[in-house]
Amino acid sequence: MSAITIAQKDFQDAIQSWMLLGLTAVFVVFTAGAAYVYIALGAIGGGGEVSSLALINFLSGLTVFFIPLIGLIVGYKSIVSERESGSIALLLSLPHTRRDVVLGKVLGRTGVVFTSAIVGFLIAAGVVVVLAGSLSLGNYVLFVLASLALALTFVSLAVSFSAATRSSTLSLVGAGTLTSLFIFPVIWSLIPTLVRFILNEYTPLTLDMATQPEWAQFFVQLDPTAAYSNVLHVLIPDLTSGPLAGAGGDVPFYLAPSFGFVVLAAWIVVPLMLGYYRFNSTAL
Repeated sequence: MSAITIAQKDFQDAIQSWMLLGLTAVFVVFTAGAAYVYIALGAIGGGGEVSSLALINFLSGLTVFFIPLIGLIVGYKSIVSERESGSIALLLSLPHTRRDVVLGKVLGRTGVVFTSAIVGFLIAAGVVVVLAGSLSLGNYVLFVLASLALALTFVSLAVSFSAATRSSTLSLVGAGTLTSLFIFPVIWSLIPTLVRFILNEYTPLTLDMATQPEWAQFFVQLDPTAAYSNVLHVLIPDLTSGPLAGAGGDVPFYLAPSFGFVVLAAWIVVPLMLGYYRFNSTAL
């Protein structure tokens, strides 16, 4: 219950500091604005199911850039700022453990992002219904749920760095560097090629995963934004997005789109465990 108490206080602080309101405004501008621009440009034609899929495809392509950045901004100072100010000692003098602090901060910051995102996506849905006349509610809800899972992933990642470091700058650099690798998949996808080059395995610089060995294809799928796209393809099979959208037949389970669920879960849990271990083993 202590973690819930910390999460509630963190959420209330976000309301009082206008963080929640500001973040909600950002989400509304992003989601509703993107939906309006896409429809206004005539990218969607004919309405109905196909139009909804096209819109979700478009929004998901923007979401993999936008939501990770929001998660980074919301989470990277969550714990380390209290460490720098000394207020962490007061927090821990109450009946709270360090584990409560880490879990509470993740829950609180995730609650802030979830609230803002849901409001933004609801308003975007209203824009689509008004301008396009229809929206596949089921597919849109699945898209929103997958996007919330992506948000949780990057909030968890940022809070983990905040727990593991003693400086806001170090937390930002660490979480920001990793986030940058993920939101620019070209860089992440080239890492296996560079490894093969270092190991004297000649290979041309390419983003075509079909020409890469299985271990390289697996590495690329460890990017949580790639996992998000694959999860979307599993939930909404008619989407064209996803690095493994066309994968089928006899492929190893770790190269199947459904493995994206495992990847997202791992990125939520493992960094938190490492961040907590570091936080718990160092003096304040």
